[in-house]
Amino acid sequence: DVLHSTASEYLVQSFVGQGTFGLVAKCRNIATDANVAIKIIKNKGKLINQTAAEISALRKLRRLDPDKSNIVLWYGHFIEKGNNCLVFEQLDKSLQNLMVERKWKPLYIKEIRPIVQQVANALSYLKALQLLHGDIKLHNIMLVNHEVEPFRIKLIDFGLTYNASATLPGHIFQTLPYRCPEVFLGLPLTAAIDMWSLGCVAAVLFLGALLFEGKHDYDIVNHLIHQLSADYLAEMSDLLMFVDMLKRMFQFDGAQRITSRQLLEHQFITTSHIKPFYHLSCYSQSCHEIMKVFEIPGSRDAVPQSSQQVNISSAQPKHNVCSSPPTHPAVMAGQVQLQAAKENSGTTSNYKRKPELDDPKDPKKPWKQKLKLSARSPARYTHLLIFLRRFSEFTNCQLYFIDYLHVASIQTQTNPDRPTDLQQRHKH
Repeated sequence: DVLHSTASEYLVQSFVGQGTFGLVAKCRNIATDANVAIKIIKNKGKLINQTAAEISALRKLRRLDPDKSNIVLWYGHFIEKGNNCLVFEQLDKSLQNLMVERKWKPLYIKEIRPIVQQVANALSYLKALQLLHGDIKLHNIMLVNHEVEPFRIKLIDFGLTYNASATLPGHIFQTLPYRCPEVFLGLPLTAAIDMWSLGCVAAVLFLGALLFEGKHDYDIVNHLIHQLSADYLAEMSDLLMFVDMLKRMFQFDGAQRITSRQLLEHQFITTSHIKPFYHLSCYSQSCHEIMKVFEIPGSRDAVPQSSQQVNISSAQPKHNVCSSPPTHPAVMAGQVQLQAAKENSGTTSNYKRKPELDDPKDPKKPWKQKLKLSARSPARYTHLLIFLRRFSEFTNCQLYFIDYLHVASIQTQTNPDRPTDLQQRHKH
């Protein structure tokens, strides 16, 4: 097939994508022999206004350097058989295609960093033009040429791009698993919605699975309520501080290793990282209750000088609803993986390994994790726990990345400083 514009003719070589909007075709300009990608959009219904908005946004973006801004180069548009045809430079493949090729095996941290940096760079250019993208997801982040320039990307698909000052509460943006709370709640929207979606993208690349998965609004909101609850976030903060404590204990240089006095003042012990932010959560209250074992009658603030001063009863402490022992599925999953690692190393154990639910060798099943975790237990917890077995591989960059996911997930429209907070973390 040949597509005709007023200035050029394009030979259709193959169709590489389709959606509710229409088709995307790989084409060759017959006159110049240049390869292009043409987005063929149906000219009906809501797509008419959406296409007009996309063309308006592309005209603004055309002023930018496509390489410096990490935004796809747009050549122009024409009408073919009543359909709008947008002509772009031809790129390699989307991050969605990359993950499918990898059978959803997670990327390394060092591979995720340049992707996040380049998308953030593109979003900064959009924000300078008072635009929000509105549909950041794996499908809309394209690798330029993965073999020649690994992980060099460009942002595509500006069908939901609007002027930030023109967006009204109630507008539906973003693909469901990447949708932020203010969209669900019908709050005023800003470019900050793109930062939430970028956090979801980074999490998918890190985990090899969607962080918030569901087919309906209710499913995603339910995940948000559970995964971003005060108890959940308090436990995540506690895990990060636990890792920090271990790093200080495992210093190779004994002179740099944390002392017992310093350990008693460490945030993991004092829980000062939890109290100011999550003091009303059950997790925080249970931490406070269980630490009462350290209080010695008649000498509450004293630090024991010998083990004889502390008499810890072997009886089970009394627990209320908020002080129940941790039963987080991810913690249990991490323990299973640690035990499985022991078996692989030849350590004797009566533990019987559970069968893998997702087989990386089976092309019909996406590669997620060796254990299928529940919706409330993202696999990042497992990655933190297996650190005990692979300490040398657990570096600062992983801690910073987990912290980045934490901030990208919990900051909402009510916090206008969200982009600034994330930009500070990009410096790492």
